[in-house]
Amino acid sequence: MASPEVDNYLRIATRDWIAAEVLIHPKVAQENWGFQLQQAIEKTLKAWLLLKNEQPPLTHNLTVLFQLLADLGENVDRYLPLEIFSAYAVQFRYDDAGDLPPLDQSHWQKEVHQLMAHVKYQGG
Repeated sequence: MASPEVDNYLRIATRDWIAAEVLIHPKVAQENWGFQLQQAIEKTLKAWLLLKNEQPPLTHNLTVLFQLLADLGENVDRYLPLEIFSAYAVQFRYDDAGDLPPLDQSHWQKEVHQLMAHVKYQGG
């Protein structure tokens, strides 16, 4: 059974994921969409850490969170491509992304949704 803290992280992650989905629009900068998706990933990974009885660190770096999970014996390989969203947490919010290559937003929305479903399943 998941703790209230895990449930809270997953509830906010879902809210961020929905916000990202709404931001899939040609007039919305990819940086805005990417930030919301990064937030959904970050909160989901922190919920996963809590499910493993590990207090998540105060970081936006998805690579750090994935490494902590791997160190706990979790198989994160399938989700490692999501690490590309770490740059959306801070860098692309405050710096002009310039020639940021366009991402297949629908694809990444699905990938994050699968991560969220995986963690929710673990929490019961």
